[in-house]
Amino acid sequence: MKRTSSTLCTLFGLLAFSGAAHSQDAQHRPQPNGSTTPSTEATTPSGQAGQGMLTDDQIHGVVSVANQGEIDVAKIALKQGKDKSVKDFANMMVKEHGKVKKDLMGLAKTAKIKNGDSPTKQTFEEAGQASMTRLKALKAVEFDKAYAEDQVKAHQDLLNTLDTELIPSAKNEKLKALLEKIKPSVAAHLDQAKAISQKLSSQM
Repeated sequence: MKRTSSTLCTLFGLLAFSGAAHSQDAQHRPQPNGSTTPSTEATTPSGQAGQGMLTDDQIHGVVSVANQGEIDVAKIALKQGKDKSVKDFANMMVKEHGKVKKDLMGLAKTAKIKNGDSPTKQTFEEAGQASMTRLKALKAVEFDKAYAEDQVKAHQDLLNTLDTELIPSAKNEKLKALLEKIKPSVAAHLDQAKAISQKLSSQM
C-alpha cells in the first residue's frame, strides 16, 4: 500500500513538472512576427501611430512637414508642369501654404510650441520625399497627371489626419483655431486636385 502511494506521488510529480515546462515553453515560443514574447496588444510607438493623442509640439511638427511638402512639390510643378490648370494650382499652393507657414512660425513664437517629432510626422515626411523623387523624373503630360494624383492623396491624408488626430489632440487654443482654419482650405484643395486629375485622365 505504501509502495502504491509512493508510485502515485511520483506520477503526479512528473505530470506537474511536465505541465509547468509546457507553460514556460509556450510563453517563450516565437510568435508569428518573430517575437519570443507572448502575443499581447501592441504598446510600442509604431503600434500607436495614427491612433494615440499627440502633443501640441508633435501636432505643430506634422502640420509643418505636410505644409512644407506642398510648397516644395508645387515649385517643381511650376518648372516641369505643362497644363495651365496644373500650373495655376501649383501657384496657389505656394501662396496659400506660404501663408500657413508664416502662421505656424508665428504660433511657435507666441505660444512657445516647438516642432516635435512623431510617427505621424515621419509618415508625411517620407510620403513627401517619395512624391518629389517620382515627380522629378517626369515631364509635361506625365508629370501633370502624376502631380494631380499625388495632390489628391496628400490632401486626403492630411484632411483625415486633421479630423482623427490633430484637431482632437490639440490643447492650445490658438493651435486648435489654426487647425480649424486650415481644414476648409485643405478640403477645397482636395476637390480642386480631384477635378484636375479627372480632367487629365479623360484626356489621356
